Amino acid sequence: MIKTTLAAFVALAASAALVEAGTAQEWRTRTVYQVMTDRFAVANGAPYPGQCDGPQRLNYCGGTWNGIRDKLPYIKSMGFDAIWISPTVENTADGYHGYWAKNFYNVNDKFGTKEDLKGLVKAAHDQGIWVMVDVVANHLGPNDDVQTFPAPFNKWPDHFHPFQPITNDDYNRNDDKAIENKCIYDVRLDKMLPDLNTENPFVKNELNKWVNWLVKEFNFDGIRVDTVKHVPRSFWPDFARSSGVYAIGEAFQFDKTLLATYKDTMDGIFNFGFYDVSAKVFMSKQSMWNIETYLSDMRRLFGQDKLNLLGTFVDNHDLSRFLFTQPDRALLRNALAFALFTDGIPFVYQGTEQEYAGGADPENREPLWYVNYKNTTTTQFFAALNKVRATAGDAFHKSVHTSVWTKDNFHAFRRGPVLVALTNVGSQGQVTENIASPFPAGTVLVNALDSNDRVTVSGSTISITLRGEPKVYVAQNFNGARRVVKRNKTSV
Repeated sequence: MIKTTLAAFVALAASAALVEAGTAQEWRTRTVYQVMTDRFAVANGAPYPGQCDGPQRLNYCGGTWNGIRDKLPYIKSMGFDAIWISPTVENTADGYHGYWAKNFYNVNDKFGTKEDLKGLVKAAHDQGIWVMVDVVANHLGPNDDVQTFPAPFNKWPDHFHPFQPITNDDYNRNDDKAIENKCIYDVRLDKMLPDLNTENPFVKNELNKWVNWLVKEFNFDGIRVDTVKHVPRSFWPDFARSSGVYAIGEAFQFDKTLLATYKDTMDGIFNFGFYDVSAKVFMSKQSMWNIETYLSDMRRLFGQDKLNLLGTFVDNHDLSRFLFTQPDRALLRNALAFALFTDGIPFVYQGTEQEYAGGADPENREPLWYVNYKNTTTTQFFAALNKVRATAGDAFHKSVHTSVWTKDNFHAFRRGPVLVALTNVGSQGQVTENIASPFPAGTVLVNALDSNDRVTVSGSTISITLRGEPKVYVAQNFNGARRVVKRNKTSV
């Protein structure tokens, strides 16, 4: 009887912890701000590091967990209610990004102490911000003698795949076996990253045990999983479940059909299909009918429920920034509005709000302290749109992207009480469309970006004019509309 009661208590406690951390469906309501720890901030009062340009950008530049903690108000001011931080484990030399693990059970002392990391998570929770941690189970940091690594992964050859580099031909052929069982090659170091043999039961069990410990030790709310396509798909479900929290993986694959082969590995994956269509429509100004094709394909390949849990993004730390390719900021904000309001969980990379325009890695890993966390048109834009997402609540989050009107340079869609109008004409263009109304006649729609901009449904149509910028309308008769648009004016 005592054993049964104790077991029930443990199960109940585990369940409570999971709920506190946030279920996959609860993560669907969040907007995530991606932080590259080394490039985000130093603690209040600490001197700013020196230059972080050119070759120095391949090394540590000085950001810390205490720096993130002290800048949480900056993140919160834009309406973000979750952050994704870099991997926290001890790294080999120059692993400023966190992806070159050395010791899984030590923290990276360049970022701070265990107490600093726990303090960051607590401070975030105190401000209503969830914390997602980046994790790597595919490889360790560059090391020619893996037997010098600390336990548990230091036995050659049992714990590792052979030291053979993945070739461009392997990638071009989408050769799963080669991509999963060979080593990632770092051309700048002329070294391979030791590839863990995740088919080995010992390695698999140790990784599952570690991710469970990591989440519990630091009270993380979710995990972002690196290099998913470099590990057999069969490994991931147990790993994700072992974390006990929402898990979203990076399967770097633009082909939607191939991307869908990873849909059952964990709760969600990053939606490279979204990135691809967003780049076509807003960077390259191709027809906005591409959005309709994208939605049809993704719903067929993933199903609506899974699509809701994928991560949408416009920028990240691996790709050239939007503004590097397309300098028109109006087009950037259209892409961001699409990311924030279509189906999925939005992720925004630090620096996008400061309109950074860095090219490929490492130029897209600019320190944020260079601009002193200033208030910009795009920071205000995020604050306004995140307010809509938060205030619209279940009426928004339990609805899906429903297309209303599409032309080559215009796309409007509804989610619950919200009507989003997008264009790719750019900052020098203008488009007016009389669209079929998804709301009853007489409904007044208020632009969340400018409360002076109101349109009334006349008969069965609405006339919308876009001067390059997106518009996000909220039905005035919606209970939260007053809070969304009260004195809201964003100059765009």
